[in-house]
Amino acid sequence: MRDNFLIFLRDEHGQIMPGSIRQGHNVVTNYGRLWLSRLLSWKLLGGTDHPWTNLRVRWMMVGNGSLPETPAVSTLSNALLVDGFTTYFKEVVSPTEFPIVTGVRYRAVYGVGDLSVLGAVEVSEAGLVLGELPINPGSSASIVGSSGVVTVTGLVGMNPLSVGRILGVTNGDNPGTWRITRLLDETSVEIDSPHSGADSGNPNISWYEGEEPGYNNAPVVAYKTFEKIVKTTGFSLEIQWDFRF
Repeated sequence: MRDNFLIFLRDEHGQIMPGSIRQGHNVVTNYGRLWLSRLLSWKLLGGTDHPWTNLRVRWMMVGNGSLPETPAVSTLSNALLVDGFTTYFKEVVSPTEFPIVTGVRYRAVYGVGDLSVLGAVEVSEAGLVLGELPINPGSSASIVGSSGVVTVTGLVGMNPLSVGRILGVTNGDNPGTWRITRLLDETSVEIDSPHSGADSGNPNISWYEGEEPGYNNAPVVAYKTFEKIVKTTGFSLEIQWDFRF
């Protein structure tokens, strides 16, 4: 599989700005390779087949840092807020484009106010983020903290792709959005919560698994770093990310 990346600025008339084009090949991360292996495979075959994952490319993130383009990249070096305040995610254009029979293109357009709402910003890295709506929810979990390790049980549908994503806890002693740090099995994970002891809501804690737009370290399935582009409110920024098989 070959991956191709293109980013550039457009002026108010829609013209591509000379000197703003950056392009090249990116890297599929280890997380991305894990995702592809699960995406291509059925978990169970029967009268109704069950997939390992329903996650697809849903967002892009951009930043002003730079990391070596190796499969070991897990997230961006320094993600930028799209609106200046609450979200690091930019939804890819839907429907997805298929420019050639054996390829797919993910495209995102950052408008004139995106990224640079608080002033000019430098953009020098980008990543693809997985998502799914509706999110995976449940209401029969238990939380126990011991020796600094917080374990959540009674979940459903956890898998290796859950690590690095968010487990949202909506009731009990420890509500909040916590990063999943370790998979124990399909019903149990460890999270980065500071909780200690047993939660009084056990075993009736409501939860969901997903991604939080306000978190700047979502796992990326592909990563690209490039010579910086200066984004101001006078220009939109467009990314075209191709996968060719």
